[in-house]
Amino acid sequence: MEIDLVEKKAVVNSIEIKYMFKPATLDTDHLIIIFSGYGLNSLFTYDWSGDSQKDIPSNILWIKDEFDECPCYYLCKHRNFIIEDSIIKFIKQWLHTLSLTNNDVTLLGASKGATSALYYGIKYGFKNIISSAPQIDLGNFLERIHKVVTRNYMYDLSKNDNIEFFNRIIYKIINENNFVESNIYLIYSDIDEYQESYSEIIDILKKKCPNFSCIKVDSLLVKYHNQITDYSARLIKSILFQNAFKISPRFDNIIIGSSTIPTISKELCAMQKVHECYYEKIVYNEKSLQIFFSSFCRFNNTVASDAWLELESNTGQYYKFKLVNVTIDRINKKYFLYKHFDVADFCYKLEKGIEIDKISPSLYDFSITKTINNKNVKTKVVSLHKISIILNKDKKTFGKIIAQKNENIKLCISNSISEVEPDIFKITYRYFDRNSFLYEGLFIKYGLLCDNYSDLDFYMIFKNNEFISQIRLGKLTIDKSLLKRINSHGQFSKSSFSSIGRKKIFPKEISLKDGTYEIYISMINLTYVYSYKMAKITIENTYISNIYEYPEKEDSISSINLESQSYNDWLHRDKNQVCLKILEYINDLDNNKEFDFVKYTKIKDYLTMINNTTLLNFLNTTINSHILKVVI
Repeated sequence: MEIDLVEKKAVVNSIEIKYMFKPATLDTDHLIIIFSGYGLNSLFTYDWSGDSQKDIPSNILWIKDEFDECPCYYLCKHRNFIIEDSIIKFIKQWLHTLSLTNNDVTLLGASKGATSALYYGIKYGFKNIISSAPQIDLGNFLERIHKVVTRNYMYDLSKNDNIEFFNRIIYKIINENNFVESNIYLIYSDIDEYQESYSEIIDILKKKCPNFSCIKVDSLLVKYHNQITDYSARLIKSILFQNAFKISPRFDNIIIGSSTIPTISKELCAMQKVHECYYEKIVYNEKSLQIFFSSFCRFNNTVASDAWLELESNTGQYYKFKLVNVTIDRINKKYFLYKHFDVADFCYKLEKGIEIDKISPSLYDFSITKTINNKNVKTKVVSLHKISIILNKDKKTFGKIIAQKNENIKLCISNSISEVEPDIFKITYRYFDRNSFLYEGLFIKYGLLCDNYSDLDFYMIFKNNEFISQIRLGKLTIDKSLLKRINSHGQFSKSSFSSIGRKKIFPKEISLKDGTYEIYISMINLTYVYSYKMAKITIENTYISNIYEYPEKEDSISSINLESQSYNDWLHRDKNQVCLKILEYINDLDNNKEFDFVKYTKIKDYLTMINNTTLLNFLNTTINSHILKVVI
């Protein structure tokens, strides 16, 4: 069960504390407290709040380092430590709520958060402390790295010893406190540009903490401060898992990583993916679709000379677009474990965006082809997460980019209005005045399930000879009595459309000019569009002068039709009625000289689906006999 993390606020000693909390997912009496580093796009963030925390069974408390819109290492304002006093009181309140003690806690932090975890863990005697790439010489860091906001907030500008004061703050709490029962895990690297040396702090901690674990990261894959924690993330998670069950592992001066490029044998190369392509992000406007990709060869650092995106459908449509190199922010962090070269050299975007309304309606696979060592290498584009992005601003066609996690991405292009109608269309609520209108209704196509909000999408289309526009609609849950009337057990529970938030629609807001428009309701799934002409509306002087509603569509497959309906349609009908119809067809085979293979296939698939082997055997025996008679 996934839990949505929501930021909350608490006031302790007049200090507002922002935090998030996730309860334990197993019977683990343990709390992880996470102190954050600086954010990527802002000064503030919650570290380890994404997918990395989802399978950790402990209670987790995230505390945000934001006070008066400034980060301060959870310590002080102008060297007044009221913030620290409030934070530790806040933590003790949570321990009381969870019926835990300091021995049931792990403090975790990276970079700025690592300094705070070390400070609080040692000073207040918490059992486990995981500190990854901390700033020990804090005064030097604030001066050299120019964190002006933090420095000016934490410093007492009336004093001249600020640099030395904060340089010694960690050493001071180490000297003043007894933490022999704590388990301290210090993760560091000599490449850390934010810390001149870790040797002094390591020597001190070794002497004062019997359970001190020193983990050095020494890898060619780690070149910068922010990569130290990325590289060791799995090791950190393994410690967190063990802490959750009261296990505290011990590491004695270990080194992780390799400082030399490993020798890759030809046999290993043959076992690995040669070429990998990943979807990163899209930028879409009314004119074109811009897509960003990452693409690289795992064991080949030869730069590709040319690259292009190919769109191919199984109906024969084909498009080719040139790609150009581009740098994607933080791409190195995402993929650095897979490469022995700078992967940013292999990030691409389209040289020119894709104009959606110039792509023929179809379902397209994405592939990237690169010229490597004078050979063209073609690879499908994979998404590392589930995506479903609607592209509906061009006013002419529907577009949708879709993918399941770790599967190929596809582009679906469809006309906004199709000739295929629903099986049931019914208006359940209507409202209109001179300025606005609102329709809610039932839209069902048998064979297309709509049991979840993400299964299908609904649109309202306005069309005349000169203009076409569309707005996206929302979905409502159909009441149970109506579901029973259409012989459904929930497969169509979200097949009722309405405006988003059930709000009235104003023609002015969708730029409808004076004139008469046909109003269609269109439903789109991954590959098809179904439409129904619902009404006609006339706009005069920006006001609604007339609305005419077309007749609703009753259940069009209440009777069984073996020719025009698919076996998916029959699955929502009474089995006995369908089987009687099939039996009638079988008995009439002797009167039919031509064998309809399409009809036979549909019937065979249906009987297989409902596991009616008796009727299926009778069908096959009769078909074989019929074919034999025709041949003779």
